[in-house]
Amino acid sequence: MASSSSSSSYSLLLFLSLLLLLPYITSSNIITIPISHLPKNPHPDPYQHLSYLANSSLKRAHHLKNPQTTPPHTNTEIPFFSHSYGGYSIPLSFGTPPQTLPFMMDTGSDLTWFPCGKNHQSTFYNNTAKSKSFIPNLSSSSKLLACLNPKCALLHQEIHCPDCKLGSKNCTRGCPLYTLFYGSGTTSGIPLSETLHLPNRRVPDFLVGCSVRASDQPAAGIAGLGRGPASNNMVEYFLIYFILRKEVFIIQVTNPSRV
Repeated sequence: MASSSSSSSYSLLLFLSLLLLLPYITSSNIITIPISHLPKNPHPDPYQHLSYLANSSLKRAHHLKNPQTTPPHTNTEIPFFSHSYGGYSIPLSFGTPPQTLPFMMDTGSDLTWFPCGKNHQSTFYNNTAKSKSFIPNLSSSSKLLACLNPKCALLHQEIHCPDCKLGSKNCTRGCPLYTLFYGSGTTSGIPLSETLHLPNRRVPDFLVGCSVRASDQPAAGIAGLGRGPASNNMVEYFLIYFILRKEVFIIQVTNPSRV
């Protein structure tokens, strides 16, 4: 019964993912993707199955700490990097002209943010983290969010804009700073409206965080895939980004209640 339910959930997730891609697929760029069944549980006994999963996790951790030294495949168009702490990063480009930075994919975050400014301060496990920063002054499409901008309310549920009347076009008060708390640290910064560049697609007025300070965070930005209001439909953009260029990533959830 559990196996049947898991298989049905996987099929439903695949079907919904394909539906999201329909508006962007034309007859000239249809891609056939081979699909194979996931391997079945080789151990019906629950204790043996738990041991099997534990060994698989240990092998994955060993692989992350001891990556293969062979060069990447020459046909790879999108770099996809694994890190010793188990995260995966991908380069994304923001701004005009585009500035490319590494981003960690995080399904537990909504807001996408990057290290920002020449004076960005970041630490990672009590060590100073060297990170490439986005420079807003070098981008002609970088804009500060106004306090009355609807995107500002996506970050601050109870937003108050003193001296600003609803619908006023003369309000100069900016959107307040944000602070995000993670299990391993925090980050804070300024909300921006920027242009996100994807293959064959340009996304203007994209809500992104300009983080000027981060503690216990990797030396990279965060791509928020949490599907919350502040995520800007980043999951849908990632599906387009990967599948239209024949790159796929899968996150398998065995216990949704613990996500």
